[in-house]
Amino acid sequence: MESYGRYCVKRRLDEINSGTYTGARKDLLAKFFDIYAEKGEKVDFKLADIEQEAYIALFAGSDTTAIAFRAIIYYLLKNPLCYHEVIREIDEAYKNGLFTPNIRYTDATTHLPYFSACCKESMRLWPSVSMLLPRHVPPGGCEIAGKFIPEGYRVGMNAGVLHYNKDIFGADADQFNPNRWFTENAKNMDRYMFQFGMGPRTCIGKNISFSQIWKLLPQLFRTFEFELATPDLEWQTTNYFLNKQKNLEVIARLRF
Repeated sequence: MESYGRYCVKRRLDEINSGTYTGARKDLLAKFFDIYAEKGEKVDFKLADIEQEAYIALFAGSDTTAIAFRAIIYYLLKNPLCYHEVIREIDEAYKNGLFTPNIRYTDATTHLPYFSACCKESMRLWPSVSMLLPRHVPPGGCEIAGKFIPEGYRVGMNAGVLHYNKDIFGADADQFNPNRWFTENAKNMDRYMFQFGMGPRTCIGKNISFSQIWKLLPQLFRTFEFELATPDLEWQTTNYFLNKQKNLEVIARLRF
């Protein structure tokens, strides 16, 4: 993937130098090269930085999105009542003409509240990233959970520590319950969703990941009927930097 990022940068640079690049389509590479040309020296933005940004753009939101897809499908199929309610909601939205053939993200988030709740709940129970996301304590130190931490120390938290906190998500925080997202506490719970990190270190693929989830999955559920190949079998996982799942075998049949 890194070598392909370098290849894309070289190809664009060759197009620019040969005069064959029209600039008609403003993509990420175009923006990177604009920065490089206009103020590269001032901000110390070199060609190697464009290559690095291109690689990150290819990587960001790929594995994390795939993990989220698997989690959403898995938890829905493990909870048939929730799965059938999602199908009913999607079918109703199509019947009422609320979607274009290629679903827009804003339409999905607006017209599919139960589906959205199931997506949130799945990502809460199974955040894509498992490692601590470290920060340095600022000058003067700070207090965390009643403990004073001196400045300069490195601190971090696993997303699961937040997502399974019963003081935040309720006594059934370890259970799949999409209905929790329709309570008065929903806005407060949203503040603690940490599956993509927070602040300036938020995953740069977060927005494209959300877009893919809310655009693609409703179309998949509209088109195919899914069931677990072995309903009693739990998935297997490897938890390093990412919470990757395996052995999630699903049978898909055309609905229409």
